[in-house]
Amino acid sequence: MKKSKKILAVHRYYWPDTPPYASMLRCIVRHWVEEGHNVDVLSSQPSYKKGVENDTFSKSANLDGATVHRYELPNETGRPFLRLFNTLRFLLLIIYQALKGRYDVIMVSTAPPVVPGFAANIASRLTGAKLIYHCMDLHPEIGKLSGEFSNPTVYRALERIDIATCRRASRIIVLSEDMRKAIGKRDASLVSKVSVINNFSLPSEDKLSNSKSDWFEVKSKDKLRLFFAGNIGRFQGLELFVEAIHELVQSGNTHVELVF
Repeated sequence: MKKSKKILAVHRYYWPDTPPYASMLRCIVRHWVEEGHNVDVLSSQPSYKKGVENDTFSKSANLDGATVHRYELPNETGRPFLRLFNTLRFLLLIIYQALKGRYDVIMVSTAPPVVPGFAANIASRLTGAKLIYHCMDLHPEIGKLSGEFSNPTVYRALERIDIATCRRASRIIVLSEDMRKAIGKRDASLVSKVSVINNFSLPSEDKLSNSKSDWFEVKSKDKLRLFFAGNIGRFQGLELFVEAIHELVQSGNTHVELVF
């Protein structure tokens, strides 16, 4: 029988908040609890989407056998000073909770960028906990592409901080081989502790409807229907996808339908 561990899972958003990782983490936490581990979650009150009225939960409450600690960190969309305040406060809360709980394992993800990993790095050093770094994105590299971390001085500082977090981590979880290679470009010695585990399908909390949208009912043998089921964001190469559709149309294949 495996020895029970005391685990702290850290993410800015937790179920029933709406980002996919909020629900993914709930599945992971539930699995740990079922294995007999003592799990705490550090997160915020639901606040991911601006303008949405969310329920407010107790500061500390049991959910699926884990204790979820939620702090008030308001939505900061379009409010840079509030974003800075929330980030700094979350950093301090991670260190405080780790010192208070004295965990065997701390798992932290990459939202917001760099800072939670930095805080967990400090906390794991102070308490002797093992650190798992679950990377949904690689920062500051993504921030450099988006322009968020375009300042060279800021970029180098954040890169050094995140490399230090990776060096401290017992295990680095990434989503793909190209992410593993990017970690290796930072420091080749890190590759041995990187595991590639792609995101899993989330179970639905609601019963699935048997109804179908009208366009599913429209079937035509001479129509090519293409589906894009990923994120509609800045890094999915959607412009190439649209160009490919355009070439199909120019080649005479006019019956093409693109569904997002």
